[in-house]
Amino acid sequence: MAIYGTETPPDIALNNIKTVPIAMFVGAKDDLSDPKDAQWAKDQIKSVVHYEEIENMDQGSFMMGKDMTYFDNVIDVIKKNSVSSKNEAMTCPCPKEDKEC
Repeated sequence: MAIYGTETPPDIALNNIKTVPIAMFVGAKDDLSDPKDAQWAKDQIKSVVHYEEIENMDQGSFMMGKDMTYFDNVIDVIKKNSVSSKNEAMTCPCPKEDKEC
């Protein structure tokens, strides 16, 4: 891993994540990532606003699954934790001269 100057990438201090709202939707049947690891990550991150283990889901289910009913919860979490908690039209926080917002 030439970019890091070591054979392995550095550890990420998840407990330093304190202000960014994070929602975790975890597949309970995931072969690539054990839900115990997701639970550990949740316990490390200080700004988890939502954690949900979804039965009969795995990595692929989130991208191309037949059952997308969990997505209603995703939308609810976004609405609840958005900048505009009143669900008003959000305005660009960038200065007016900055058109890249």
